[in-house]
Amino acid sequence: MKVEIEFKTDSVNASQISQKISNIINSVKQQGLDAREFSIEVDVGSDGSQFPQKISSVLESIEQQGLKAKECELEISTQSITDASQAMQKISSVVNTIKEQGLDVKELELDTEKEE
Repeated sequence: MKVEIEFKTDSVNASQISQKISNIINSVKQQGLDAREFSIEVDVGSDGSQFPQKISSVLESIEQQGLKAKECELEISTQSITDASQAMQKISSVVNTIKEQGLDVKELELDTEKEE
């Protein structure tokens, strides 16, 4: 059986987040369970212009620590588009770009609920 637990971290202090996560992983071990993977959700920012440089630095740091980036997830807002077919065309274009980069789309999830 595989269990995924998603929790929010409102803190932006890296050392606080690191300590809290360490405590959680230790709790997993104390219960005799095996923590297989851990992921962090990162905000791209409103325009995303600085994101490529910033995420590149994060990925290099991950690699330097002997960890492996296993999977990437991209959340896209279509809130400004009222026509569903137009939104799907735009998403299709993004999927094609992912494939052109030599990557596989593992999962595509559509959430039709209003954003907060």
